[in-house]
Amino acid sequence: MSSVVASMRQFRAVVLDRIGLVLPAHEDPLIEQLLQERPRQLRLTVEDYLKLLQGYHAAAEEEWRQLVFDLTTGESYFFRDTGQMTLLQEVLLPELLQRRRQEKTLRIWSAGCSTGEEPYSIAILLDQLLPDASDWRIVLMGSDINDRALDRARQGRYGSWSFRRIERSVMEHYFTADATDGRGGHHWRLVERIRRMVTFRRVNLVHDLFPSDLNDLRAMDMIICRNVFIYFTSETIRNLVGKFVRTLSPGGFLMTGHAEMHNIARPAELSLRLFSASAVYQRLEQQVTASPPVVLTQHQPSSSISSAIPTSRRSGSRRRQDGSSNPVEAGRQNQPPAAVELQQLFIQGLYQELIRLLEQSSPTKDGERQYWLARAYANSGNLKQAEQECRQAMTLEPLSARHHTLLAHIFHEQGQRSQTVDALKKALYLDSSYLSAYLTLAMIHRSEGNIQQSRRLYGTALELIVALPDGARVEYHEEWQVRELQRQVEQLLAEST
Repeated sequence: MSSVVASMRQFRAVVLDRIGLVLPAHEDPLIEQLLQERPRQLRLTVEDYLKLLQGYHAAAEEEWRQLVFDLTTGESYFFRDTGQMTLLQEVLLPELLQRRRQEKTLRIWSAGCSTGEEPYSIAILLDQLLPDASDWRIVLMGSDINDRALDRARQGRYGSWSFRRIERSVMEHYFTADATDGRGGHHWRLVERIRRMVTFRRVNLVHDLFPSDLNDLRAMDMIICRNVFIYFTSETIRNLVGKFVRTLSPGGFLMTGHAEMHNIARPAELSLRLFSASAVYQRLEQQVTASPPVVLTQHQPSSSISSAIPTSRRSGSRRRQDGSSNPVEAGRQNQPPAAVELQQLFIQGLYQELIRLLEQSSPTKDGERQYWLARAYANSGNLKQAEQECRQAMTLEPLSARHHTLLAHIFHEQGQRSQTVDALKKALYLDSSYLSAYLTLAMIHRSEGNIQQSRRLYGTALELIVALPDGARVEYHEEWQVRELQRQVEQLLAEST
């Protein structure tokens, strides 16, 4: 085997491991060109260049940003796939809005959004469906691994090719004409009100940790990941779908491209809802031990829907399926479950089960019962009840840093920035080594563009993480091994240099 062929094979393996991308044989000329040009530009041998790509330091992250741009070509447009967009407009979004009507909170993630047309399309639909949108706390996040695509998305400026599936009336209502591009092509800029609805973030779906408060990827009511799995192996898809499931709230939806999950087994936590326009997956409210049902839903698209979306507004112990008793409740006589049991239920996303168990247990003299109730209610979207339980926990344990950090998370969900920061500062005053407070405060500063402050906080957090034993679990990041969390923080520090 020649050294060139061996290097190309190793390059493919590194790319697959780092970003999950499968490079087909017809990409050989591009790979060979990259392995000639990039090492030469960086004054490295091919061997040292491949070692660079396996690192997680700042220089490696910078090279990956360039490499991702060379290897990925995002192609998108507004209201892509009319059938799925109509399904979102007429069924899925109204169902979520009705479910969240009391709390007035909604969290949606467009994963692999390229230059942003998809999340902005969702923002337009929400604007049409919600006359009282200003009263809602809406988190609409678009993510991609390509930084240049995200830079374009944040600008909200698009050429004619992005509008090939959109009605003229929608363009006139949500876009303003911009200057030409110098080549005779016209551009349009999204109105500021819609542009501000979407937050964009660089996310590596394969390697980044989620669900996690580090990047606010958690408790999503809907995840849309279309035309992404086609670039991944079956194993990568299976692992990614598992992460998506854990990132969804109970009852939350996962929408993928057509038939993109046909070659993997459907996770037990997901039911399959079949519509005429598309199959959609929904996270179950309760844990199951057998394959969940397939639900065939009769939905006839509105006759007014054509190839473009219209502009009008539209308004005792539980027995498991195998017949055995729930092991968490076995022998229980109104005693609060042990903390490790509560943590496991929480990690699995069984918030209603956790609430039911705790509500049936006797009150305790410490704040443990109220703490877990508050976290379960918060992740279920009932922020009012979560705050009430959290304040009861603080009454029982007023000097607990974790209770103040939990209150900060609840404030953050409610969009109360100053109260969030104050609660986190109080937590760190009570316990200057409380890791979760540092991570949450760093995430807030990073999302606001305060890079210097976020780096300082992440640096302190990293020192605390390094000192933890391998088996430790960090609150609000319980699902991840401590060394995984360490690598993620190291990567965040490298990205912010």
